[in-house]
Amino acid sequence: PGGVGPGREQTQPEGQEVNTRSLAVTEQIRSAMSSNNPDDIVTGVKQAVAEEVMSLSPDAKIVLTNYFNHSYMPDLILEWNDAGRRDERPIFLRNDLRPEVTEVEVRSLARREPVVLSLTAFHEPPARSSPLRERAREANRVLVTDVVSLADMATPFGSERSGPRGHGEAPLLRLVQANLLKGGRGLLTPQDVERLAQSAAPTEGDAVLTEPFLTTFQETADEMFVPDAALRLRRSAELLRFGLADEVVDAVTSATGKLSDVELRILVPYLLADEAARSNTRLWGYIGSMMSLDRLEELSDALADVDVTALVIPNLEKWTAKRAQLVINSSFEDPVDTLPELQTGEASQEDVAVSEQADNG
Repeated sequence: PGGVGPGREQTQPEGQEVNTRSLAVTEQIRSAMSSNNPDDIVTGVKQAVAEEVMSLSPDAKIVLTNYFNHSYMPDLILEWNDAGRRDERPIFLRNDLRPEVTEVEVRSLARREPVVLSLTAFHEPPARSSPLRERAREANRVLVTDVVSLADMATPFGSERSGPRGHGEAPLLRLVQANLLKGGRGLLTPQDVERLAQSAAPTEGDAVLTEPFLTTFQETADEMFVPDAALRLRRSAELLRFGLADEVVDAVTSATGKLSDVELRILVPYLLADEAARSNTRLWGYIGSMMSLDRLEELSDALADVDVTALVIPNLEKWTAKRAQLVINSSFEDPVDTLPELQTGEASQEDVAVSEQADNG
């Protein structure tokens, strides 16, 4: 294989900051490609790529195939489960993205809705869109990108960025990262990654949840994700704005369907950590209508030591359980003097009458 040999330097577009993660993965691939052993080349390259894929999709599984740089057999397969439904997406590795070759591949592989992943960064001419971008867009459900862009997406700002309320990293950015390889489409270059990341996590101090921000994010999601993934991202953005916005928001227009596992694991803990969101019963009513009690139980590892009362109370009449159990909470330690006193002595005539009435049915 060619394209990432020791003498091939990774260039950085003028004006764009160097991401240490992308430099590291580039060096890892270059080192693997310099081996004289073909098996070591394949193993090293696939391992480097798999690490970047998993950094974006930690809930998924990576299957390494026996093929490498094959024209129609994938190098890796991304597998994941969402609410019990299994899905997958093939990943085809390429040494580089030569437009005249990749355009043909995009058309021939379009029905498989794959990720075509270059081992070197693709730098699009800044003056105009390349024909490759147009072909990738026409294919609709094909993502054409490179490992440098994946590394940039994993750490788009060089380090973790805090959310608008200071607890945890920006949730929309995390959702974009988790959905990129599952539902991304079109051509994604390092420049596209920068624009996508900024749309999901503006600089600290900006009015993150304003209507203009939401509109910009939705437009970017529609452009860079397949329709079902874009819908999930728009819905998550609306839920966040409804729960966290300082101004009054009338309703969540996209509060339909079922929330995905990734949405639940990111949105529910994040919103439960916010005092204003916890007090918004309409928010939890929306979220509860798009999940079930079973789904809440599946989130137990993500909600350890988290008070879920705000989510549960508004949905008591919506959710159903297969079984119920009433037990004494042994951890409840109330002072003895606050417990009601037990009455002793003979029962009154009223007590006897009530007891006889209960016995008679």
